[in-house]
Amino acid sequence: MDKLKISTAQFENHSGDKNYNLSVIENLTRKAAEDNSKVIAFHECCITGYTFARRLSKSQLLDLAEFVPEGESTERLIQIAAKYDMVILAGLFEKTRKTTFTTPIFASTKKVLLSNTVNFIPLSVLI
Repeated sequence: MDKLKISTAQFENHSGDKNYNLSVIENLTRKAAEDNSKVIAFHECCITGYTFARRLSKSQLLDLAEFVPEGESTERLIQIAAKYDMVILAGLFEKTRKTTFTTPIFASTKKVLLSNTVNFIPLSVLI
């Protein structure tokens, strides 16, 4: 059986600055690929930022959030994954017509493999 190298990365994101955050994601993905990783996992909402969102209005949060898989950030993740032949796990705020979620996206070289909306984690799961 072949070994699969998986990298993890966490960085100080810029709140609400998706372009900057995606550029950091690309740089760290490149470094992981150079180190022979095939998968890289980033922290929750690394694309959009997270903690600042509690101060946003619903309208501001909807402006920041994106549709998945049709959004620009998802497309950019797919491009980065293809460029470095990697699978990337990265998160953002996803929107539907009515609400927003925190969503991890698993992007591969040609498509989104999986996304999973999260809007509530029961305490029982954490204990």
